[in-house]
Amino acid sequence: MTIPAHYRDIRINQAGQINVTLNNGTTVNAGQLGIVTINRPQLLESSGNNQYALPNLATLGIGLNQVVQPAAGSVTQGSLENSNVDLTKEMADLINLQHNYQLNARSVTIGDQMAGLVNGLLR
Repeated sequence: MTIPAHYRDIRINQAGQINVTLNNGTTVNAGQLGIVTINRPQLLESSGNNQYALPNLATLGIGLNQVVQPAAGSVTQGSLENSNVDLTKEMADLINLQHNYQLNARSVTIGDQMAGLVNGLLR
């Protein structure tokens, strides 16, 4: 996508069309956003700056339709994506995991101490 220089406003509609209003008042279609599902994410290559690209699929013998599928949805300009993570649950799980790790570490230490005592008695 290329946004023309000297623009006044950028609008993205629910279909994902990017419309740019230039300083002279004309509106130009600058591109189309798409919502897709990547079926084979292992093929994505990092392009830097949190951007990913597909390699030349023809050389891999793979069709684009095997990797990228259109997904249902709409685009909403100016809104933030919601997270699917429950922070309270994740923090509670993290605290439980830390307690379990501490208990396991203590049991290993006590087991080593008991083995040392047994070895000391046998000598």
